[in-house]
Amino acid sequence: MIEVQDFRPEHLERFTPRPWDVEAYAGQRWDEIQKVILDSQKHGPAWVAIDEDGKVLCITGVVVLWPGVAEGWGFFSDGAFKRPKEILGHYRRWIQAVMETWELWRLQVMACCSLYGADRWAKAMGFQFEGCMRKWGAAGEDYSRFALVR
Repeated sequence: MIEVQDFRPEHLERFTPRPWDVEAYAGQRWDEIQKVILDSQKHGPAWVAIDEDGKVLCITGVVVLWPGVAEGWGFFSDGAFKRPKEILGHYRRWIQAVMETWELWRLQVMACCSLYGADRWAKAMGFQFEGCMRKWGAAGEDYSRFALVR
């Protein structure tokens, strides 16, 4: 059974991201991305899903941009995709709780178009496709914008 917890910095020590998730950050090293994750905690909540062996399957959260609107982010291990239904169920419940607690009417996410399955994951969580952001990525990649609007 998967356990969900609020994110704490020590969770990063038990997490191995998928290589292509890191590559989508335009060549930033994982230690640099970890700093971004830690900084994001100042701007909104984050959570982790942990398996029976204590491995962190995903780290995800939101950054509140302004009252009512937030940007979602997430990193997933290979293990998360071996249990997609469980992760999706937890993620959907967490999103609903965050939207209610933080009084959000819009939660938006981006998905790198070259990242296999990123768009399907966003759609499976209930996000609606809003459009393609051409050459948006730091290395010129196209990204898709998705949003969950109440």
